[in-house]
Amino acid sequence: MDKHMTENLENECNSLPSSDEKEDSLVVSLQSLRSTVEHELNEIDKNREIDKKKMDQFIMNLITFILKQKMSITNEINEFYAEKKATLQQAISDTKLLHELQISSTNAIIQRNLLNLTKEFLYSTKLFFKKYTIFEKSLLTIDKNIGDIIETAYEKPIKEHSIRLKEQPSKVILTNKGFIALNRCNEIINLETQISLVSENRDILDISTTSDGNLAYLKHLNDRFYCYIHNLENNESNEICLPILELIPSTVMFAVFKGYVFISSHSSSVIYRFEISSSMLTSIETQGTMHSHKVFMDGWCMASAFKARYFDFNEQLHYDFDIKYVKKSKFSLYEDIIQKINKGIKIFTDDGFIYLINSESKLADAIEEDKIFNGKTLREYKITNEELIFCLSNRGDTIKVTIQYYPII
Repeated sequence: MDKHMTENLENECNSLPSSDEKEDSLVVSLQSLRSTVEHELNEIDKNREIDKKKMDQFIMNLITFILKQKMSITNEINEFYAEKKATLQQAISDTKLLHELQISSTNAIIQRNLLNLTKEFLYSTKLFFKKYTIFEKSLLTIDKNIGDIIETAYEKPIKEHSIRLKEQPSKVILTNKGFIALNRCNEIINLETQISLVSENRDILDISTTSDGNLAYLKHLNDRFYCYIHNLENNESNEICLPILELIPSTVMFAVFKGYVFISSHSSSVIYRFEISSSMLTSIETQGTMHSHKVFMDGWCMASAFKARYFDFNEQLHYDFDIKYVKKSKFSLYEDIIQKINKGIKIFTDDGFIYLINSESKLADAIEEDKIFNGKTLREYKITNEELIFCLSNRGDTIKVTIQYYPII
């Protein structure tokens, strides 16, 4: 071993603590640990009581919230059944009154009106029997909400029938010949008879009803849009070639009204107006884009997440207004949909919502579709003097379409 290495080893040995120093250090460490353990023992009981108090306070707060909600929901249940009881008691009085009027009246017109009134009374009263409440429980979340009372949609159709299609319909419209559907095979059919009206090799981008109740459809060929107006009486089509437009074919939407073709897209804020007789194209600037639309015989309704637009075909003007999302504990098909349609409100659905457009007052509401048509999507509707007819598709069975009939009361 050389001299330098020997010196280093000696220095390292001299730097190590002696046995006495080691013992002193261990004693100090043990004393420190004992003191720490004693402190922790004293703190355990204190911390346990703090945690128990926190838990007890949380439970007391939760119980307070639950009792408050119990009282509120109990009041809702009591009010519901008190209202139902009063309505049915009134029905007994109305039954006696109608019976007395039928016996005493000899006028044929009054008898006929009484007969219609009695039929409506029997229908609405029988439906009312089915009206009940369900306590819909919820998970106990941070907002301490234990649940809500939701009334079931008790209105039932006077009749309905289902149709099984060969293909899933991508769009349904109303024409003079009833409901017409475009399927995914580029075929346009009469929905109820399933008779083929148009079949194309190229993609049919969109279909629409015209202002006179006929069929129109749109194609895109060689960088141009072609509009076809199909006369449903003689099954003849008139082809209209539009100028080249900077619109994305997959998002295009269009309408046909009294000699004009209107065309836009979900990604464009411009509505193009093409006059068929003169081949003149003009553009109408709007604010913002719309992702859904529906064509009516006198106007064009559109919607985005928070805005609605109504394009009046007669005035050739458009109006934008905010959408109000309706939230309440109970919805009624008659009060929230049928009566609104009877008053001229235009409705259409998209992305799980029913949009109600009031073109007169420039107001728009949106209702979650499942609150009205649970598990179904409203594709189109037809109103007559006596009935409102809904065309519904089943989300769990996409080739099944249900037609429901409701009386206009």
